[in-house]
Amino acid sequence: MDKKELQKVTRIIVMLGARMRKTIGGKWSFPLTNKPAEEKTNVLTVEVGGGESRMMAIQALYKEHLEKQETNENLLVLTTGGKEKSGDSRAHEAAKKLVEKYKLPKAIVGSIDSSPNTMGNASAFFEFMKENTDRLGKISEIEIVTNDFHALRGWVMFVFQNYKFSTGKNLKIKDGDIEKIRKILDDSLGEPDCNRARSKVIEIIKPYVKDLKLTIKPVIAEDVILSLDSGGKPRFKNGKAYVERIKKNKWVLKTRELENKGVMDLLTGQYGKKA
Repeated sequence: MDKKELQKVTRIIVMLGARMRKTIGGKWSFPLTNKPAEEKTNVLTVEVGGGESRMMAIQALYKEHLEKQETNENLLVLTTGGKEKSGDSRAHEAAKKLVEKYKLPKAIVGSIDSSPNTMGNASAFFEFMKENTDRLGKISEIEIVTNDFHALRGWVMFVFQNYKFSTGKNLKIKDGDIEKIRKILDDSLGEPDCNRARSKVIEIIKPYVKDLKLTIKPVIAEDVILSLDSGGKPRFKNGKAYVERIKKNKWVLKTRELENKGVMDLLTGQYGKKA
């Protein structure tokens, strides 16, 4: 993307990073689950990603964008992600796939390399914002696209980075609110999805960032896949079955506990610290 392409951007959609795997044909894919190259302690023996579903959601958002007759040049889709051991960029490969498979115009798609975790995605994105402030139009909201199981942690991390980007300070959540959030998350593990818990936690944290000019909006890939087009028809023929497979995947169910732990570690200042 050159400067001219960025000048009129008024809407930004960010795809959070996802794991890749080489197919038999040698191309990179973004599966729901992926066995890590190395076994590690205190983590699942299978990594949960969901990149393909996030790209499906972005394709639907782009089509919706066209249905509303908004101009393409005002929309910027950014992919984020770290690199594989081979040096291949997850962000670059996701951007490439959005253009080649999902038919987004190349001019509105960009990639941001980052460290291979969600906090790295957020940090790299706000560095991008800082470096391109004079080239972006008036933007009040950033849409982050990810999966239901990952959306709360993604939102919290982007909110924390947004606060630091906007104020130069670290966001601190009161102990009483942290304990409320802990209980909400503990109670949520038996629920069929993360919607209730996510909404409640967001409502607790929102007052802390209400004065920031930029807001973060979580966009749930599964919800977008299940949405209807302007004619009232499903955007994806087998969308319902596809989403059900994600929700009922045993590794997705197990990773929700780790996602909740990631949220709590960030809120309590333990994120990134060794046990």
